[in-house]
Amino acid sequence: MAPAVCGHQERGSRRRSHTLVEEWFVAGACDGFNLMCPAYPDSLDDFVDLVVPELQRRALFRTTYPGTTWRDSLGMWSFA
Repeated sequence: MAPAVCGHQERGSRRRSHTLVEEWFVAGACDGFNLMCPAYPDSLDDFVDLVVPELQRRALFRTTYPGTTWRDSLGMWSFA
């Protein structure tokens, strides 16, 4: 049985990456992205250092989290 794979592979400039994410998000075509880094951890570091700040500038990526834990940030109940 062959694995099922859905997705879009984007290569190119950082500017193109910013614009593509913005276009898809604003159009309601997605509500998030999964990254598959070809050269871990270097390509993940590049994304975090080069793409995320521009997405934050465009108000497409959060700059702070509402809570101190993952559960807080998702608005879930806590064990405490």
